Amino acid sequence: MEKVCPRCNMSFVCRNDQILECWCLNEPIDAELRKFLADNFSGCLCAKCITDLRKCFINYQQQIIFENENY
Repeated sequence: MEKVCPRCNMSFVCRNDQILECWCLNEPIDAELRKFLADNFSGCLCAKCITDLRKCFINYQQQIIFENENY
C-alpha cells in the first residue's frame, strides 16, 4: 500500500496489511523510539525517517552515558 510519510512527506510502500512482509518488521525499534513515534506521528514513517530517528536516539543515549561517566 502506498503511503506518505508524515515526517518528510515522501511516498513509500507500507505492508501493514501483511505485516510479515513489511520492511519495518526487520527494523530494530526500541521501546523509547516506539513510544516517541506513537506520541508524535499518526501513521507509519518511511525507512529513511526511521533510520534517521534511530540514529538520533542512539546518539542521544550515548551522550547521556558519556555525561554520566564524567560525574
